Amino acid sequence: MAAIASDSLYCMLLGQNAVHGSMAGYTSFSVGLVNNRVVYIPFAALLAGSPRVMDAHGRTWERVIAHTMQPNTAGPKIAGQVVSARTVF
Repeated sequence: MAAIASDSLYCMLLGQNAVHGSMAGYTSFSVGLVNNRVVYIPFAALLAGSPRVMDAHGRTWERVIAHTMQPNTAGPKIAGQVVSARTVF
């Protein structure tokens, strides 16, 4: 389905506010519309309500690291210890 004018305006609004937040010095946040207001939502608040969990040493995470060519920040796996990172898909 093709984007309509309101989709373009909404994306522009989110993008502009993401830049404004970054330029203001905010980090680790997302931009969203809450009660018809553009707000900055901290990642911690987004992740706290998510029921989805990703194994920080699992196959899916390794694929993400390989495709994005980013450093693996999960840390070493300790034998017998379950280590997982919460993330939103």
